[in-house]
Amino acid sequence: AGRDMGGNTILSDEIGANFGYGSAYGFPFDDLIANFNKNYAAGVNSMYLHGYSYAYSPEAQWPGFHAFGSDIPGPFSSRMPEWEHINDITGYIDRTQYVLQQGVQKTDVAIYQPTYNASYGAPYYTDTGLTEAGYSYQFFTRSLFNLDSAVIKDGVLNPDGPGYRAMIINNVSSMAVETIDKLIEYANAG
Repeated sequence: AGRDMGGNTILSDEIGANFGYGSAYGFPFDDLIANFNKNYAAGVNSMYLHGYSYAYSPEAQWPGFHAFGSDIPGPFSSRMPEWEHINDITGYIDRTQYVLQQGVQKTDVAIYQPTYNASYGAPYYTDTGLTEAGYSYQFFTRSLFNLDSAVIKDGVLNPDGPGYRAMIINNVSSMAVETIDKLIEYANAG
């Protein structure tokens, strides 16, 4: 929501720095592409592969230097056996990102839920009802109400941006008076 309300076009993410695979060469490309696709579905449109380890350093042993240790997969270099497929993979990434960076992302619902964020490590919203019904959503924070783009026109919040048609107030037990005033303004504007 921050990118779209702020009028930006790019939302980037570093991908491939995953501890779950347990070795420096353990992240298969098909799993990597699945991770890309999940990020694309969430609105990311510019991916960066995690790291590129150079093969040499004074202490390096076979198969060469790995700057991120042996527990983080993906040096993403010619030392990986599947590297022969990298042109196919980067071609897919290039084409997908090009398409995703065109136009303006539209989102059905803004969910105001100020108590959780990525640093808490908790899920933002676990109800699957919206997505099962075919609606898209983004999380709205208090500071987004202060942007010049945070206006209602013809019953739509930021019609030139995400174009939210509804807002859910989720799990909120208190809020600032300014936020309440803004929500009342939105309700009165449709």
